[in-house]
Amino acid sequence: MLKSYATYAKLMDSSLIEDVYSHIGNATLSVVLSDLISFDLLEIRGRWDLHVQQIISCLSTNVNEVRTAIKDRLLPKLIKTKLLKDEFLPLVLERMKNLPLHAHCLDSMLSITRFLVISNKKCDSYKYWNDYMSLKTMESAVLHCNVQVRLAAWLLLSEHPQRTKVLTEVDLSLIRAFILTNMTEQLPAIRQKILAGLRKILTRLAETSEQVLKGKDDDLDRVKRYNEFICFLVSLSFDSLSCEANFDRRIMALSIIRCLYLEESLKVHGKVLFLEQLNLPATLNSKRLWRLIFCKTWHRKTL
Repeated sequence: MLKSYATYAKLMDSSLIEDVYSHIGNATLSVVLSDLISFDLLEIRGRWDLHVQQIISCLSTNVNEVRTAIKDRLLPKLIKTKLLKDEFLPLVLERMKNLPLHAHCLDSMLSITRFLVISNKKCDSYKYWNDYMSLKTMESAVLHCNVQVRLAAWLLLSEHPQRTKVLTEVDLSLIRAFILTNMTEQLPAIRQKILAGLRKILTRLAETSEQVLKGKDDDLDRVKRYNEFICFLVSLSFDSLSCEANFDRRIMALSIIRCLYLEESLKVHGKVLFLEQLNLPATLNSKRLWRLIFCKTWHRKTL
């Protein structure tokens, strides 16, 4: 009805908008209320400040249902409209930068940024995480004590609609820090999300090094830092199979080894030049093979 009679939007005052947000956590109403909010944002730009305040308040609350409604129902609705995606949501992010970076605020910033990044799928409009947030904020997220915040940062680092997006030294440093601090993750579901992200990263390494290795791009430093990153993964994984390592660390290490040596992440769409020059079989010295065999034997005994 509101779409047919746009003048009705002018009848909604600030108190009604605030009332709408106060009920957004109601699962029965949240979809309809999200439509109403989206409509009001498009019709009356003069109320954007009010909506920004209300959205930030909802994202900062301790009530999980309210935060979930904003992130899972309202944000996907807003991201579909170019005006709201290009102008309103970046405004929300800009206002959030001035707030204390507690867990809920940081998680929300990461969620909004991820929506903005993955929604731009045209070559001339690709965005990256550093278009919306500072390195300091991302570092805080990657090393945060809250696992959900760390995971939100990981998804932002590992997922991108542009498969040929080059991973910078900063990206790889953040990825290293995340992997190092999450080797002992206990929950299988989170561990699988981490590994899914790692597979995407490995695929991007293979994709974005192909042109260099074919001699069509002279960015030799790119392949060098990619090689160093793979060496880091190999060393970390086999070192984590030591007798002193706990069960969760060994499971994560074995999973990473599987990604590197057995799966197809590093040879995507027939692009194998990066994998071939890595020569991973040569990294399997006797000490590493012994650790692998010992760990497999130990694992069977514990089952």
